[in-house]
Amino acid sequence: MCSTMNLLAFGAVLLCYVHLVHSFTNILVTNDDGWATAMVRQQYSDLLDAGYSGVLSAPAQDKSGTGSSTAAASALTIPCEFNTCPVGSPPEGNNLTDPRLNYVNSFPVDSVRYGIQTVSPLFFDGPPILWWLVLMLEVSSKPKIIQSHNLGTSTVGISGTVGAACEAAKEGVPSTAFSAPGLSHISYTDLSVDSADTFAARVFANLTVQFVNALLAQGKPYLPPGVSINVNYPTSTTSSCPTPSDFSFVLTRIAPSTSVADVETCGTDHLPGESAVVAMSGCFTSVSVMNATTKADVDASFRTLLLLGTKWFSSCVPFDMPAARTMPKKENAVCQRVLYKTQRTTLSSVLLLLCFAHLVYSIDILQTNDDGWATAMIRQQFSDLLHAGYRGVLSAPAQDKSGTGSSTAPATVLTIPCEFNSCPVGSPPEGNNITDRMCPRLNYVNSFPVDSVRYGIQTLSPVFFRGRPDFVVAGPNVGNNLGTSTVDGSGTVGAACEAAKEGVPSTAFSAAGLSHVSYTDLSISDADTLSARVFAKLTVHFVDALLAKGKPYLPPGVTINVNYPASTTTNCSSPSDFSFILTRIAPNASVVDVKTCGTDHLPGELAVVAMPGCFASVSVMNATTKTDVDARTQKETFVHLFLVGS
Repeated sequence: MCSTMNLLAFGAVLLCYVHLVHSFTNILVTNDDGWATAMVRQQYSDLLDAGYSGVLSAPAQDKSGTGSSTAAASALTIPCEFNTCPVGSPPEGNNLTDPRLNYVNSFPVDSVRYGIQTVSPLFFDGPPILWWLVLMLEVSSKPKIIQSHNLGTSTVGISGTVGAACEAAKEGVPSTAFSAPGLSHISYTDLSVDSADTFAARVFANLTVQFVNALLAQGKPYLPPGVSINVNYPTSTTSSCPTPSDFSFVLTRIAPSTSVADVETCGTDHLPGESAVVAMSGCFTSVSVMNATTKADVDASFRTLLLLGTKWFSSCVPFDMPAARTMPKKENAVCQRVLYKTQRTTLSSVLLLLCFAHLVYSIDILQTNDDGWATAMIRQQFSDLLHAGYRGVLSAPAQDKSGTGSSTAPATVLTIPCEFNSCPVGSPPEGNNITDRMCPRLNYVNSFPVDSVRYGIQTLSPVFFRGRPDFVVAGPNVGNNLGTSTVDGSGTVGAACEAAKEGVPSTAFSAAGLSHVSYTDLSISDADTLSARVFAKLTVHFVDALLAKGKPYLPPGVTINVNYPASTTTNCSSPSDFSFILTRIAPNASVVDVKTCGTDHLPGELAVVAMPGCFASVSVMNATTKTDVDARTQKETFVHLFLVGS
């Protein structure tokens, strides 16, 4: 998508931008529990925050257990659930403050039809053929009430959520039905209260976004025609399966059968039943592929198509996502030992249950900055990367070391406290947060950013990752790093460059409008906290996109400099508001850049971020010289981000 804009240094320059992975994917959300439940609204919100374009179309009332029933919608003779619309309301309606939230006073099947046929053309850009055949994904989102699993033939047959997903598939729209236990049928207004239900809803919503990201990452067709997927989560509480990264996905059957040959995975062609998988101790999620017409298991060829479509890497990794690397030998050995133990049990269907992979979770990310290990921004980013399913370790300076570039020195004992008094005088040269429940993954180094990232790569990563990190996230920095002189002096950029020189791909992120405040301030919903949350989510989206095509993530010896404009409650308030522009650190009309949008001259990053709007700059630089790379290297990098167009 190209638009012509005047830049001071260039005059008319074509800017070709793309909202990373998601912005042209339109998602219709439905369920059978009703349009006003906490779970469906949390899911809708998380999909929008992930950058998707979304519409909700769900029953006005709880229609659980109505299967594929259908009837003409009628005027309301009783209020919508939770009194969200009054008696006498029309057969179909919406939330006046957000017309993308729609109810249908009928069954889930009718709700999804209305969403596809009537609501979607109003909100999803492009001619009907385009959104219908290419860009539409229907997510039938049902984490619901206590006994809300949809497991096994009889339950799947009567589930309204599964019925809606199947209806979408029959109408040519790929779909997945998600179900989860441990939730109550409560109103979306209860999301403002921290409770066990809202905690679980957030986990399931985030996990569903990860699943959708993975399924869509390899492009069309998302699923074979005429099929849908039935996904069932186990319970999530603060003490059991409390984060999305705790979950593993197992390929299953709705109705297990030892006489039917399934797709071969983990050395066998018999898949376990979904009920047995979800009932196991642990955080195991079942993934069954079903015929949308019969709601029965499909044959092995369909599952093979699904496996190939998502690029699962190993026969012993039944649900590994595009960005994940093949399980290391040590982990395979662990898997085999556990399998051997399960084979000794009396349950033959358990053979496969522990031969699994997390979504993107085998990717190890080291995080650093120059603002210090205890700033709100770096801690928010660390948290968001973990919740996105990455394995993480933080290694950053004990003090604010902004503007120190690529300086280096041996770490020393603390003669003054760490920033924000996060460690006392006399603390050792390197240390960690001993209260971190996920092991001491939050680490300081009493030296420069370059030394912090070296310590992370050379000392910490072997402990936590069994080797080097897969990727380094530097930042987001408090304040932009734009143009040659600022880039040279930035410690955050210096750390990213150091990682690249050590052979670890990296990106430096910087953002305007932030303050240098402590992570303890994240408990306050002020302007800084809101901005930090937006930038953290946006950075996760960028990382997802960059890593989605697999290794090598970047050409050797280069790194990326990304700069965000300010985010406020009224401007650039959501990750989906941002667009990414290919730029140069030092604009030069006499140098030939990668060709995109009909021109081979890229604009300068400083000019792009200064423009009105929510434009983020993306510059590729030589990690040694900190200067722009040539056109060939630009292209090699931008192809990973889907940012090279014609």
